[in-house]
Amino acid sequence: MLADAKDVFMLAKKIGVELNISSCNFLLKCLAEGDKLEAVRSLFDDLKNSGPSPNVYTYTIMINFYCKERHGQNIDLEHASQILEEMEKKGETPTVVTYGVYIHGLCRVGSIEDARNKIQDLRSSNQPLNIYCYNAAHSGVLPKRQTR
Repeated sequence: MLADAKDVFMLAKKIGVELNISSCNFLLKCLAEGDKLEAVRSLFDDLKNSGPSPNVYTYTIMINFYCKERHGQNIDLEHASQILEEMEKKGETPTVVTYGVYIHGLCRVGSIEDARNKIQDLRSSNQPLNIYCYNAAHSGVLPKRQTR
């Protein structure tokens, strides 16, 4: 039914229905959870190009999407980083959740030093951090438990 939902979205836009970004974010999140890579990219591009304009939640959904391994797809930290930069350039202030998701993505790909540096940058600029940010970096540096 995700394809149907995307079709309804496109039809609504075509006939001039003004869409709410919260509804669009819900659809985007559902597509992301369903691993619909092309549909996620298409909807995100459509929001950027013809509205409603993405908000902090939209960008966080996208960063989270690229910071997770999916069926046959590796973490795409390059895209996640681009989206975070774009978000900041557009004047959207990342939340603690946004940063936490990104830092966790860095750790998942083994970029522990980059995660530490990001945390340090955020701390020095008084940006919001929570335990999720620290846990991601901390768990990435702990040695794996050996089994006997």
